[in-house]
Amino acid sequence: MANDTTGSDDATIGIDRAFEDRRSHKRYDAPSYLRPVLAEDDRFIGEIVDISLGGLQLKLGWPLQRGGTYALRIERCEKGQDLEPILVIAHNVWMRTAQSEAATYAGFAFIALSSTAQAQINAVLAGLPS
Repeated sequence: MANDTTGSDDATIGIDRAFEDRRSHKRYDAPSYLRPVLAEDDRFIGEIVDISLGGLQLKLGWPLQRGGTYALRIERCEKGQDLEPILVIAHNVWMRTAQSEAATYAGFAFIALSSTAQAQINAVLAGLPS
């Protein structure tokens, strides 16, 4: 996975293997055409690092409240064409700062995922390499 790290930042943003083993959904490196936006104010909030049916990891571009719950709109543009955004409710379950990058990473679990959103995420995941 793209977020596996080596070197001195392992303790900061490295993967907790015990936690990884408990995940019920496979994580995929996110394609660059997915853009997370806060639904309440249309603010682009960062870069999606990886995504699954259970949640996503963000490299934050804006500070968010640790432990907060957010309505997110995942905008999609593929081959120059805007696609219907994916609407989710996600809860922040962890947040870590990578000192070497001066970046904050955050993990979010989907807590409200409509059947439409689930189908949209499945379609995105089906097109990604495993």
